Amino acid sequence: MRAIRWMAGCLFSAALGVASLAAQESAGGSLSGRLTGALGAPAVGATVAIPALDLATETDAGGAWRLAGLPAGSHEVVFTAGGHSERVRAEVGPGAEARLDHVLATPTVPFAETITVVSASRQAERVVDAPAAINVIPAIEIERRAATGQIPKLLEFETGVEVTQSGIYDYNFNTRGFNSSLNRRVATVIDGRDPSVPFLGAQEWAAVSFPMDDLAQVEFVRGPSAALYGPNSSSGVLNLITKRPRDSQGGLVRLAGGELSTLNADLRWALPIGGDWFAKALASYRSSGDFAVSRNGAAEYAVPCTATITSDCLPQERVPLDPLDDDEVTIASARVDRHYGDTSLLTLEGGWAEVSGPVFQTGIGRVQLVDVERSWARANFSTPHWNLMVTGNGRQGDEQTALATGINLVLDEEAWRGELQANYAFLDDTLRLVGGLAYEDRRIDSADQNARTRPRLFGKDRDNLKRLRQTLLFEPIDSTSTAAFGQMDWHVSDRVALVVAARYDDSTLHEPKLSPKAALVFSLTPESSIRLTYNQAFQTANYSEYFLQAEVGPAVNLGKIPCPAGATLGGIPCPSVGYLNLEEICVLDGVLCGFDADFQIGALPGSGGGPTSSIETADTQILALGNADLEVEEVETWEVGYTGLLGGKLLLTLDYYNSKNDNFITDLLPQLGTPLGRINPNFGPYTLPAGLTPEHQQQILAVLQLVLGRFYPLLTTNLDGTPMIGVASYTNFGEVDTQGADLGMTFYLSPEWTLALNYSWFDFEIQDSLPGLDRLLLPNSPENKYAGALTYAGARFDATLAYRWVEGFRWAVGPFQGDVLDYDTVDVVANFRINDFVELGLNVANALDEEHWESFGGDLLGRRALGSITFRW
Repeated sequence: MRAIRWMAGCLFSAALGVASLAAQESAGGSLSGRLTGALGAPAVGATVAIPALDLATETDAGGAWRLAGLPAGSHEVVFTAGGHSERVRAEVGPGAEARLDHVLATPTVPFAETITVVSASRQAERVVDAPAAINVIPAIEIERRAATGQIPKLLEFETGVEVTQSGIYDYNFNTRGFNSSLNRRVATVIDGRDPSVPFLGAQEWAAVSFPMDDLAQVEFVRGPSAALYGPNSSSGVLNLITKRPRDSQGGLVRLAGGELSTLNADLRWALPIGGDWFAKALASYRSSGDFAVSRNGAAEYAVPCTATITSDCLPQERVPLDPLDDDEVTIASARVDRHYGDTSLLTLEGGWAEVSGPVFQTGIGRVQLVDVERSWARANFSTPHWNLMVTGNGRQGDEQTALATGINLVLDEEAWRGELQANYAFLDDTLRLVGGLAYEDRRIDSADQNARTRPRLFGKDRDNLKRLRQTLLFEPIDSTSTAAFGQMDWHVSDRVALVVAARYDDSTLHEPKLSPKAALVFSLTPESSIRLTYNQAFQTANYSEYFLQAEVGPAVNLGKIPCPAGATLGGIPCPSVGYLNLEEICVLDGVLCGFDADFQIGALPGSGGGPTSSIETADTQILALGNADLEVEEVETWEVGYTGLLGGKLLLTLDYYNSKNDNFITDLLPQLGTPLGRINPNFGPYTLPAGLTPEHQQQILAVLQLVLGRFYPLLTTNLDGTPMIGVASYTNFGEVDTQGADLGMTFYLSPEWTLALNYSWFDFEIQDSLPGLDRLLLPNSPENKYAGALTYAGARFDATLAYRWVEGFRWAVGPFQGDVLDYDTVDVVANFRINDFVELGLNVANALDEEHWESFGGDLLGRRALGSITFRW
């Protein structure tokens, strides 16, 4: 973490010179204007460039554009829209603001006809030619919704996408079923960098809520993508592509506020800093309340869980929220680009984020982030045929409260990744090859130096407080992985393309795996195609599923069992002190059992002050456990799909998929009491250490059964032999078959009006089910859902009215077991451009204030209305 923080800090500090170099811009002139089509509609997302100066930008929703820092004189301006380019000359005076409005000689074409994507094949191609189902959100649509700062909401109403919200910043992003809290089946990359939390393999969306205006395009590949992106992409890949400074010069400041005491501020500034160097700086500050409320003796829906009510109830928490209703996120980053002509690019960037307040739903209960710091860095050099990238991702979570126990959970995580990729075309560009190598190193530590020491058998790890004070692990974890991947695209004819890809992954966590892919794409017309795709992918367990050791209840003190003097317990006479210490019985035979790690002869450093300490601590912990023997999930999918632009007015997509999932990894399940038997055999029934006399063995076991009661069958030994109670774990489960269909339709009613409609159906079947498993192993996803959005985009005003309906379903993740009822939401987004520099915005989520929950155990969600004002230059 320190290395990543140092690297990110160096890159960030270097790029902060942007502010002091701003004088270069003011010394030059500027050129702005509006671009429209022959029919008068704004040309949205068109490119405006001055090639001689290496300057370019894109038009906004009203067709407006601006280029700054221009030397005085005559300049050739190139307008490009829908593959059509026109050149116009403009005069700019010294330090003057010149105006150039232009009407294209041809009507503007539907945006769908110009969409290109890079995520499906790791190279640019038209969306109708992509060998996968893919959603695309262009820059202009992102800018309309940027005031929220919440990336998942960009895809909330898109075809085939599952966006499950549990709080202001708690989102689970998924597709094609089997969702979970902190979902890990969809990989997310930002310019090739993985921003996920290494321990969980899931996204921490609060830490990536940077100014969304910086996104050039969002692409979501639906379906297994391991052939190019490796594990953690068994359901899909979300690719966030940011804007290059050279192509998006200018500045932006946005202020937003509204319900839940929300105050958001965003800054983005990109400009030339001399020669072929360009830079940009980003900053965001977000402060708000939250939908989360304390469950300390209360439940905002359903009923509170009790000793007798354990399902369809909200688990009660030992501590209240702190801070209460006070989320705060601060983000800053900087980037410097060095262009080598129009073909090669060197990028250096770094960033930092600090998060406090949000609550997240996990498999061990809700966790509140009190003090979390993220840092990252990326160095990238690309040429037309080669791309070399090195990234670092660090996370320092010093204060994270497990609300169920009140325990502080610490996570210090660091991930370094390097990737080399090459691409070449042959046979007049009909054969294209992509190949690459990747290496990753991850290190995870959960030590809290302020925590009490965890129990260990006397003498073990005595001087290693870092191992003794773990909060989520038994010991720190290091792992490495390597990969090689490649893809061949062969255009057999003008209408037929064959795609073959494969990836080989090896890791210290799992056996080597090969992920093949094949696709056949047939072009019916230049604007439509059908495809048949076959994928094999795999999903590794995350570090929590492998190695978790989290306390889920108060520890039991078997070193001080109440035993009134003169009485007996399990056949043992009670001492005069009034309590029984099982460790004393073990010591009589010269055996260390671990029931009392604070026993005088073996007090641990920091647990009481020295070798004669007698401070009492409860040493038999109640833990949720990872399973180091988990097999990787294997997914085999057949898919058929159609993408077409019909009559220039309708973009139609239709996809059907059928998947087989082997070795499915469950969510946390009870260690005992399910049809699966003992979930994790690595932690079997408790056995006493060798060396005890038969009499003492019988006495100790009798006392344990009396004292622990229903927990006795869960008593086991930890990796060092210390007794513990393992109540829950993970396991693999046979075969689960899934199938589904996604239908999307976008109608381009006129240059200003667009109507988007979509519907998704999902079904699953457990092939080797046992009675009772249908209540435990669930996809946590609806069978049916649909959405629609009507958008008007004029020269000065745009507005969107969106509707989403989700059918009810059962949710079962760890302690959260209950029904999610049918729900629907209506969102409203509107923007008014006062002039080229000032814009007013309105963004209302759940406008009708229909209170609902989208995951059982998640927050009760209501309306959140935000108003914004944006200044551009």
